[in-house]
Amino acid sequence: MKYLFCILCAFVLTVSIPQYSFAAASNTGGTSASNSGGTSASNGGGIQNPLGQNNKDLASFLESLLRIVFLLGTMIAVFFIVYAGFKYVMAQGDPAKLKSAHSMLLWACVGTAILLGAQVIADVIANTVKQLGA
Repeated sequence: MKYLFCILCAFVLTVSIPQYSFAAASNTGGTSASNSGGTSASNGGGIQNPLGQNNKDLASFLESLLRIVFLLGTMIAVFFIVYAGFKYVMAQGDPAKLKSAHSMLLWACVGTAILLGAQVIADVIANTVKQLGA
């Protein structure tokens, strides 16, 4: 099981880190009309938000964070559902192994339902707050 956990962690890190690395783009040779000696903030030479251009306040940052958590949770849920199916196949009729596979599938589905329910609740709360604020 420890080996499986290491494989899962390596997979999640391999898939998620390149998508969410926030490298600042540098504009080394650009000039503007007002600043002919170097770069200006209007063409990318200033300090950029490391959290992304869409995260200007706490609410948008939390929305982005929840989106990432939901994405990772979905990948983990799919992995465990597939792994439970693999355990069903490998059980080969052994009642103890079938019971273990059934339990894993049940709890993977419960976790997926909790994940989806949390996403729905977060969306409902966000929409309600937006409507109250407008």
